[in-house]
Amino acid sequence: MKTLIPTQLFVGPHDEAVAAVEYLLQECFCKHANKEQEDSQEKTQEKKIKRDCFCVECRRIKQRQHPFLVWLCPERDYKVDDLSIIFEKVRFALDSDQQKFFFVLEKAHVLNKAAANKLLKILEEPPTGYCFVLITSNEGAMLETIRSRSHVVRLSQLESSSFHAFLRFFYGRAKHNDPILFDKELRQLHFSDSQSTQLAYDMLTYFSQKIIAFNTNEPKSDNDIAMYRYYQDVIIFLKQSLRKPPQSGSSELFWKNMFLRFPEVS
Repeated sequence: MKTLIPTQLFVGPHDEAVAAVEYLLQECFCKHANKEQEDSQEKTQEKKIKRDCFCVECRRIKQRQHPFLVWLCPERDYKVDDLSIIFEKVRFALDSDQQKFFFVLEKAHVLNKAAANKLLKILEEPPTGYCFVLITSNEGAMLETIRSRSHVVRLSQLESSSFHAFLRFFYGRAKHNDPILFDKELRQLHFSDSQSTQLAYDMLTYFSQKIIAFNTNEPKSDNDIAMYRYYQDVIIFLKQSLRKPPQSGSSELFWKNMFLRFPEVS
């Protein structure tokens, strides 16, 4: 049986994230997905039918009517009352023949503070068998304490958005230092506050992956060590910048400050 993480946060475009969560549920409940195959060829064929399977279990997932699933999607923002079904359900242990139960929260970034803090109490020690899957297109709007207790699945890789070409102004020795061109592209792209926050988190992920690569690669040259120290400086800088993410139309100022203060390679 697939090992499940109690709390997962899916970050990415809404439709893509919803499809990814549906696939996760299909992997857990679809009879075809769980059927043991005799050889690798059959396993490959099995993978091809998972997403488009129309068995009873998969139809229930698509229709949000699976008996071991509560799927929430608010019209506006989540309030404490909207989560009452979760608080009521987790009071009871699962039946012996029921090994898992999922709560899916679409648009998790619109949890108001009271609802997020109450949910956090459950996420700190999820009851056995209960799994929480949060979906957001705006990771920066998530409560940090919830994000830190979740396994984050980012569906948009650094190169997947047209916006990411803009990041050449920041990356290492190859970065573009023309402030006039920077200002021109910034005005053309016209980032929203949420887009700016997400892109800054993508930068943080990118440089974190550089640190991981350094720690796994051997041998290390003097240039590698210099770049490692640079990546560390960048990560510290980005974390400090994200303590005050852009709000109320301040994205342009946010990026101009980033451009002026971004660490240089020594």
